[in-house]
Amino acid sequence: MSKIVWSMILLLCLSCTKESLDDCPAELACTEVFVSIFVKIVKENQPSFKPAKLEVVFADTGEKKRISENNYGTYAYINDGDMDRISKNGTTIYLIGKDGLDKELFNEKYVIGHDCCHVIKLSGKDEITLK
Repeated sequence: MSKIVWSMILLLCLSCTKESLDDCPAELACTEVFVSIFVKIVKENQPSFKPAKLEVVFADTGEKKRISENNYGTYAYINDGDMDRISKNGTTIYLIGKDGLDKELFNEKYVIGHDCCHVIKLSGKDEITLK
């Protein structure tokens, strides 16, 4: 009788455990495409602009990631390699651009999630225009 009671208590406890919303199936079939999320940075009257320093700050941890890729003013600021830092339902990040004197030129907020295979931009600008 006591085994039955203990088994019921164990089952009750396990059923009360909240599963993480970020859990993804272990055997999920994903495409081999490597997804990156891009932003275009322009300055008025210029086709592209390159800040002296461009970085991503993850709001939940304060961790920083330096961005150096530049393809005519278009920057990949998050990619599938960052999925371990991103919540499935969305993680707030800030894209910060600075000039050569370390003066902040812009600070844009983005929310990035994933679908267990690839990163997804949930909110934020596609283009940043500086005056």
